[in-house]
Amino acid sequence: MSVLVAADQSESLALEVRPQSPPPLAVREGAFRRYLYVLLALLVIGGFCLVSGRFWVPLHAGIDQNGYLVGGKQIARSGTMKLAPRRVDTGELDNHQFVGGMWVGAELGTPRQRYYPKYPIGQSLLIAAALRIGGERWGTQLAYWVNPIAAAGGLWATFLLIRLWAGSFFGIMGMIVVATSPVLLLLTNNPNSHATDFFFAAWGMYLLFRWLEAGRRWRAALAGFCLGYACTIRYSEGLLVLPLLAAALLAIQWRNKKRWIEILLLAGYWLLPVGLMAIYNRVAIGHWTGYDPTNESAGFAWSYAADNWETMLRQMATNGLFFIFPLGVAGLVELFFRNWKTGLLLSLWIMPCLLIYTFYYWAPDGTNIGYLRFFLSIFPAIAACAMMLLYHLSILPSHGRWINGRRLGAISMAAVLTAIAVAVHIENSTDSLLNDYQQRLLLLNTSDAVIKYAPPGSVVFSPNAALLHQLQFAGDYYLYSEDTFNPSYITGLPRQDADDPQYFDPNRKKMLFEQYHNLNARQLLEEEVDIIGGALAAGRRVFFVLDRNRNEPLPENIRPPDARSRKWPAQVAKLLSASEANKPTTQSVTLRRLDAKVVDYWRYVVDRPAQRPNVPRRRLPARRQVLASNGQIIEMVLQPPTTRPTTAP
Repeated sequence: MSVLVAADQSESLALEVRPQSPPPLAVREGAFRRYLYVLLALLVIGGFCLVSGRFWVPLHAGIDQNGYLVGGKQIARSGTMKLAPRRVDTGELDNHQFVGGMWVGAELGTPRQRYYPKYPIGQSLLIAAALRIGGERWGTQLAYWVNPIAAAGGLWATFLLIRLWAGSFFGIMGMIVVATSPVLLLLTNNPNSHATDFFFAAWGMYLLFRWLEAGRRWRAALAGFCLGYACTIRYSEGLLVLPLLAAALLAIQWRNKKRWIEILLLAGYWLLPVGLMAIYNRVAIGHWTGYDPTNESAGFAWSYAADNWETMLRQMATNGLFFIFPLGVAGLVELFFRNWKTGLLLSLWIMPCLLIYTFYYWAPDGTNIGYLRFFLSIFPAIAACAMMLLYHLSILPSHGRWINGRRLGAISMAAVLTAIAVAVHIENSTDSLLNDYQQRLLLLNTSDAVIKYAPPGSVVFSPNAALLHQLQFAGDYYLYSEDTFNPSYITGLPRQDADDPQYFDPNRKKMLFEQYHNLNARQLLEEEVDIIGGALAAGRRVFFVLDRNRNEPLPENIRPPDARSRKWPAQVAKLLSASEANKPTTQSVTLRRLDAKVVDYWRYVVDRPAQRPNVPRRRLPARRQVLASNGQIIEMVLQPPTTRPTTAP
């Protein structure tokens, strides 16, 4: 045991500047206590998985998530994220077909027109791996487990990171604070890029510190790869090269060849994923990043920072890490006086992220996590600084002994602050978790209904963009929204300056506007009829997925004899009317007209727990809340062929 303790002490001194500083508490821990805390940490992570699993739904219809999920689906199928919509009947380029808003175009207006997610490829590669491992039966569900697994793994790295400098107890406390943060709780089941970025950033920095302490080539290689792969998930994580470079400079030993090899491995394994991503972007999109076409890569300015600094500080101290954020800032400052090397590396991890998103053009205010999600990858570092401050308060060297009263007080303070932070975090996240879970349940019911009735290869129209986002990943359909058939949408495309940072590719806007702005409502309707007619002529089925008025009488699958007496939804009625007035241009259906039938309808209800209205000083009775989805699936068909009367010669 003494040999192990001596080895740990020799490793821990690699970053110490002042030998008289007290050794970390972790060095004082015996094997039994250390393993006991490891077991407790695993139990905490298990509890986190149980709680997040309660809100898990294999569906997410966000616009960002569509880019990652469908990009992964395309990689699993073809080895590239490319999406090139073509008409089902002719195979020609189809600009009416649905493409998510987070996709940027390449070679627009040419026969080689195609789209790619504007996001880096790393998250989509993880989705593609899950799809290939799970196969047709389990692949889609496994893809939605990528982020929960990454969140749990990131929490384990957070515990190990804090334990390096503050011991296992404070490591547990810091991990619990991060685990209960509304930001992590709401992003765990969200197939966005943040949970996986959290995983790779936490593990990369932990391995970087361990490499500085104990060396070894495998640590250098894994640290470089994890930090580099984080950049392939979120471009902004390229800033993690700063602590990596600083660590490499601190580790230089001019006459030590082994150290130089480790430094080269650190740099090389960081450059490998980053370089491959840059080459892919340049070849596929024609830019170094997918944000270049939308001008978001240049969306940083002092004017934004003047508005964002208060928003960032307030949200980080409330919905981010309650109580812990200001404590972490104080701990980072204190760390420079105790161990400037560790303080430098943690500063290069934390401060660039805080600064760059303070200067960013998109920083929504409010109580949600839309803005805070950008900072999730630095939560382990902030929690580590806070817990190190409390740990340093717990020790006071006096003739080689510990002052137990101060130690007990600091430990109690850490426990109390953690309990308060956890209580506030849970209060702030419960409603959002429940609402997100129930909204996804409603949409899952609609998605399952479409997949049940619409065979692969069908054409599906819906004004619900969230449903189209989901079906583009979970199904195999030709999807259309109502946007490009709406003149007001087309005329509104060029309203924003093309040089402004914006989420929607301005080149896509320009291309759509130039193609359709001269068409009136009637002409756009005829194009929609032609798409439907062509699909039906090609043997494909066509469906409309629409909301149904709650007061509308329930439709019947067997329609009344007087077909045209039925009051159809506006989207269907105008198509039937246009089909009656003008024959479709597709020659194979010249003598036939469009018809419609209802194949399914539903009212899906989710009850929420009764809640009291938030009215100060008034005791009001709890009210039952109900979320409901009223929808229907209408299939477009062709009327029987018209029989031409024969005339006698």
